[in-house]
Amino acid sequence: MLLLAGCSNKKETVYIAPEDLLPLTEESYIRGSWDGRTYTNEKLGFTFELPMGWTVYTEKEILKEMGLKPDMYEEDDQLLQAIAMRQIIYDFYVYDQSGVPGVWMLVDNLVQSASGPEIDLQTYADEHKQVLAEHSPKTEIEDYTTMTVAGQEFLVMPTIPKKGVYQWYLMAKKGDWVYNFVCTFQGENGRDKTIEFLNSIQAL
Repeated sequence: MLLLAGCSNKKETVYIAPEDLLPLTEESYIRGSWDGRTYTNEKLGFTFELPMGWTVYTEKEILKEMGLKPDMYEEDDQLLQAIAMRQIIYDFYVYDQSGVPGVWMLVDNLVQSASGPEIDLQTYADEHKQVLAEHSPKTEIEDYTTMTVAGQEFLVMPTIPKKGVYQWYLMAKKGDWVYNFVCTFQGENGRDKTIEFLNSIQAL
């Protein structure tokens, strides 16, 4: 499940034979791209500049999180097809050089999920809240709030900090996807840096 997608230390390789890959269409999710320190996501319609002092996971590291490798397929399009067929798609991870704050951007392909694309955002959040409660019972969750990022309203599920570490789960639905910013930070300075980063994201 989404909230636990990045928690496992065991990353198993996931391979789909080339003959089983589905062609890319206008409905397929294509991840955003980096040009120097600028990230742009045409599919979801936003961009940002990487903050000074922050760094970004390499493409190899991102693919590893999804159980993929850069040289898994002979053709680039085949790798894009394999990514588009996954339920949870890792798009980027950016983080302060000290390690926190850090922000994952993950996309949940609802066509591939048991809930299906018809699910509303509140129900989606409630389901994932239940998953988090079952798998991490010591995690306390505060009341939902909302936050606007790049002109899009997100439902925010904040956790009560354990040992000073906060996690915010920002969720917004667009078409057949829910895209999520999973933010981890410590203390007021970390909160301020996280908010500053989220506020820097601009609509295209």
